[in-house]
Amino acid sequence: MQAGERTKILDFGIAKVVDPEAGEVMKTTTGAIVGTPIYMSPEQCRGGIAVTDRTDVYSLGIILYQMLSGSPPFSGTGAGDLIAQHIVDPPKPLHEVAPHIATEVEALVHKMLAKKPEDRPSMKQILGELEQLGLGSTGTGAQVVIVQPPPQPPALRSPLPMVATVGALVFAGLTAFVVTLLVQKSPPALPVHSTAAAAVPERPAKTIEPPAKVQIALRSEPAGAQVLQVSDQSLLGKTPWLVERSRGGPPIKVLLRLSGHAEQTLVIELGDNYDRTVQLAPTPSAAAVDKTNESVKPPTTKPITKPPAKPVQRAVNKPAGKPRQDPVDDIPVVR
Repeated sequence: MQAGERTKILDFGIAKVVDPEAGEVMKTTTGAIVGTPIYMSPEQCRGGIAVTDRTDVYSLGIILYQMLSGSPPFSGTGAGDLIAQHIVDPPKPLHEVAPHIATEVEALVHKMLAKKPEDRPSMKQILGELEQLGLGSTGTGAQVVIVQPPPQPPALRSPLPMVATVGALVFAGLTAFVVTLLVQKSPPALPVHSTAAAAVPERPAKTIEPPAKVQIALRSEPAGAQVLQVSDQSLLGKTPWLVERSRGGPPIKVLLRLSGHAEQTLVIELGDNYDRTVQLAPTPSAAAVDKTNESVKPPTTKPITKPPAKPVQRAVNKPAGKPRQDPVDDIPVVR
């Protein structure tokens, strides 16, 4: 545990240590004015008539006012002047004597210093507002610790040895909590008095910068297609085409060209990595085109040729009486 400064309340006003063995017994006279005039509430100044828990609220407001500004709201040459100011005069606005104080804190202190008890908030309401102010505090980043009052001691047969009442202990706990809160609201020049442990400084979140380059992976089916720049038809490479380009540059417009396949044009954005496979569509071949054209041509007719005529043999004079055989059909002819 780290060592640090602590604020302790040592004086509870009318609290008094009494030694029963010495026979010292203190009694309060009915209607008497009891208390320290600079911290007394208006109802206490009138003789203690109808004193309730709102009296402690007023006294706590005096303490807060003095802690924030360096001086109490009322001052005088004697007890009579102070009593009259508590009953009649409103306190000077806190922002006039302590301009650095937040508006919310000033409003709370002035509500606690209301002349009528019913116009002041209860201790529970004050604690709720102080907790809200502590949650919104960004002065030092220290954790606000609410000091809880110790448990009430068992009742004794004689009330004389009691140093303070339970109300005084609650008052002390609230005062210590307010000291911690107001130290956080004070300017950096003022000394810091806090019971809070040292807070671990928050580390700023690291921002992840995107890479300066993007990767382009362009493939084709079938592979080996030329990758051409559309603007000037310059050859950039062949598929698979793997390159890097600067992120955020102008888009690239490329043309895929492969013999026997239809060309395809692509626009590649450079905002992020690009990975794509393009299926190239085959085009009809020239042979298939010729065959198709041939199938639609009209049929050609061949010329009709006649068989050649047989030569006519002329008769040759030969001696009579001798038959001869005809060489054509072997029929004997007598001439």
